[in-house]
Amino acid sequence: MKVDGWQKKLEGFLWSREHSPFEWGTNDCCIFACDGVEVMTGIDPACWFRGKYHNRKQAFRSLREFSGGSVKEMADKIQRNFRWKTIPNDKREFGDLALIVIDNIDEEASRLSNQVTLGLVCRQGYIATPSTEGLAFNHNPQIIRVARV
Repeated sequence: MKVDGWQKKLEGFLWSREHSPFEWGTNDCCIFACDGVEVMTGIDPACWFRGKYHNRKQAFRSLREFSGGSVKEMADKIQRNFRWKTIPNDKREFGDLALIVIDNIDEEASRLSNQVTLGLVCRQGYIATPSTEGLAFNHNPQIIRVARV
């Protein structure tokens, strides 16, 4: 269930992160996407692993402890826990969560995650993910799955 005015709140959140660089534990793909969900719903899906890591090694250890391994497994578990429905890629809308394949910022993280990243669907179907310069707006990434929050 989304909070009243969630669209404006999510737009504000995205603008606030526009120039925030990728940072493990505070603005990586998992925390970024979960922060967006919290803005829309008031519920923090990252509460199980938030604050438990500050570098790549700790991040992947936290993912293993939380869901058994990867970014995809983490997204699977959160989607199941909150009963979010998978929707067709061509039906994605503003505020949906997207699991995509892109070159990650960190070469080792890219290898460990099979280049899978979690992002938020923005206007016109772009998918926002953190990058070294701030938000990256991915126009046509390979999409694994989209979940309706």
